[in-house]
Amino acid sequence: MPIVAVDLDGLEPKVMIDEQGKLTEPVIALMTATLGFDGDVARRSKWKDYITSFEGRAWFKLTGYPGASVKGEDVFYHGRDWGGRASSDWLGLIFHEETHRQHVDQMGNPGFYASYLAQGIVVDYRKILTEHEAYRNGADTRRGDDVVDLLLNNTDALLILEDGGLTDDQKITDLTLLGRTFRATTVLPNAISEIETNIKSFEKVISKPDGDTKFNRSMVKGLKNILKHYNAELNKINHELGVD
Repeated sequence: MPIVAVDLDGLEPKVMIDEQGKLTEPVIALMTATLGFDGDVARRSKWKDYITSFEGRAWFKLTGYPGASVKGEDVFYHGRDWGGRASSDWLGLIFHEETHRQHVDQMGNPGFYASYLAQGIVVDYRKILTEHEAYRNGADTRRGDDVVDLLLNNTDALLILEDGGLTDDQKITDLTLLGRTFRATTVLPNAISEIETNIKSFEKVISKPDGDTKFNRSMVKGLKNILKHYNAELNKINHELGVD
């Protein structure tokens, strides 16, 4: 759904999003290494202030004027809320919305929104699986408990991103190693622990007569598949880093 490219008028930190609304290669390297994302999906993203197009304004009205929202390959955000925001907040927003971009790429637009709405009828907003994952990865304010917070509090990621003395290639190399190491030591272990806890909770509910529902069983099956994938990835990264 093409929209004429617009300059974001300096609202965004140029080390993360360029004037055409495309993510920079260093921030893509950090995000894909830390979160295990498909970098090509992030490269296709186009960040736009919703007010700059009819499509953006219509989409924001339809979705209730959120702080930001994904529509296909477009990420619309509320520009008036973002003037002067800290780079750390922008990084949190990027990690959050690009999580949804990965969801849309994997599930397709209809599949993503159908699943989102179906779960939203049954559970609270933050418990929708895709929303829970996005908030676990990042948010537009620093809460102290998401991946971006942990990354900023325990590494030099932002210093590297904003270092004007480094070339983009140097930043990509440094941020890739930093992100992969952080994923193996923090992101995956935390995710695995959380999933194991959630599986136990659902299994406890299922053990009750009124808890053995199709929805609860499907949740356990899905969580076990994710757990298997994360354990395999953790073993692979540890092998690459030489910490078997």
